[in-house]
Amino acid sequence: MDRIIAPYSVAQASADVAPTTGTPAFATDGNPSTGTPATQWPAYQYNAIQEELIAAINAGALTADRTKNNQLATVLNGKAALAGNAAQSFDVANAAVGSLSQAVNQGQFPSSLAANGYKKYPDPTSPTGYMIEQWGIGTTDASGKIYVTFPIPFPNAVNAITGNHLGTGGASLIVVYGSLSNNGVTLNIFNVAGATQSSWYGYWRAIGF
Repeated sequence: MDRIIAPYSVAQASADVAPTTGTPAFATDGNPSTGTPATQWPAYQYNAIQEELIAAINAGALTADRTKNNQLATVLNGKAALAGNAAQSFDVANAAVGSLSQAVNQGQFPSSLAANGYKKYPDPTSPTGYMIEQWGIGTTDASGKIYVTFPIPFPNAVNAITGNHLGTGGASLIVVYGSLSNNGVTLNIFNVAGATQSSWYGYWRAIGF
């Protein structure tokens, strides 16, 4: 696709533009029996269509190329300037195409909304292209510990983990030092007297990428 190359074509500064008055309508081949003449194809209309197509191609980060007749299709298929692979429609880190923002394919960001679940969120700054939020609930053993295995491993790192005790009295929930990994964490719950007990409930939430 490219702009017209033909005898008697003109530079953009001299191109015909749409009239400022008149009623938009539709073209006709005419009808001799009723004396209706055929529509005269105005240059400004050709220019308008041409520039609409060029604008779409440029927005797809492509340069108009007279040797290619599939550039608009390429842009519409979301392939222009996107580093896609078989596992995802496109690389989220390269999701901006020209001045247009590409719609996110939600299939790239699965979730599990179970009591112990997770959700992936698009993030172009992450090496995976997404952040992961995970959450869950667990019960203590006699030593007050909850051994958490994340629903899915964090591919790179855990940025933060928080938690709280579910009960009727005062208690603290802490992350056991050195226990945090990309696969899980150990939590410890104890009451204000420092005592522990089995079957205490604790909620946790972890964020990473």
